[in-house]
Amino acid sequence: NRDVWTDDELRETMDVETLKAELAGVMRVFEKPFAAKGMLFNYNIPFLDSIFDKVIFVRIKRDPLMNIQSVLYARERQLGNRDAWYSFDIPEKEELMKLSPIEQAAGQVACINRAIDQGLEYVADERKLAVQYEDFCSSPESFFRAMLSLLSHQGCEVAKDYQAERCFSSSNQLVLSKADADNALAVYRAYYNA
Repeated sequence: NRDVWTDDELRETMDVETLKAELAGVMRVFEKPFAAKGMLFNYNIPFLDSIFDKVIFVRIKRDPLMNIQSVLYARERQLGNRDAWYSFDIPEKEELMKLSPIEQAAGQVACINRAIDQGLEYVADERKLAVQYEDFCSSPESFFRAMLSLLSHQGCEVAKDYQAERCFSSSNQLVLSKADADNALAVYRAYYNA
């Protein structure tokens, strides 16, 4: 039972036309573009880019320590302890499970970030947008405007009035000890650069 497939496996097994038709149906019903969190497809960005005529990949970047800490909190909140794996199974999971929980979380975040960054290298600039988490929290409207511009270049017109929050409070507050943070960053760098 796997959560991640190669692009070639998806090309061979996925009914792309049905997927596209179903997404088009959702967009017609709501008269808006469709947005989804990638998660399972973080490792398949080039494949997704190849099957959609009109698409924008939004890459939300967050301080790695905040991401690692968030994974640890999610393990505690959702599963009751830091030892249990949280989220979908990535190809590196078996190797990571041999490490301490904080090292597992650091490796998990690094592997996913590396997969996303590598996948986005194959995507044209006009089909992707990088968003720093903290910048988004302080000024979400500026990213709304950037997305409108990208959509416009693809021939998509959507409502131009921004009607959402003017800012969000960032949940960034490091509570890891200096030793844990240093260890987590070392593991993160090792896996990201692997």
